[in-house]
Amino acid sequence: MNLTKYDKIITANWKMNGSLALIDEFHEYFSQNYHINNLVNNMLIICPPFPYLQSSKSKFSKFHNLFIGSQDCSPINNLSITGDVSSDMINDIECDFVILGHSERRILYNENNEIISKKIHNAFKKKLNVIACIGESENERNN
Repeated sequence: MNLTKYDKIITANWKMNGSLALIDEFHEYFSQNYHINNLVNNMLIICPPFPYLQSSKSKFSKFHNLFIGSQDCSPINNLSITGDVSSDMINDIECDFVILGHSERRILYNENNEIISKKIHNAFKKKLNVIACIGESENERNN
């Protein structure tokens, strides 16, 4: 994937929001405004919650510059970890990207750099493009 051929890379992470109805509504709006808003030269990445990845992938497949990404992946594949999503699963539904290292996951789930590094390596093994979130807390920034 040649990222340099695009003027901008725009990513929309839907967090824990969305529905099948929202995907339909967004698809209709996007289709009508795609050329009007001059989005053709930009890479667009939509990251809906996992249950909506497949639907989003099929709805937006006609747009050559729009890609679907997962919001996370497990640091380990093929174990009995309820609720986790493996990079194998993400790869199986032909997602192009995965976002890793979210600040809220660092805070709420105590994901540290070691865990995020494992996730990144796991995603790379499956040839997923990784969007790594890096930054500091407000307290760290103020200090």
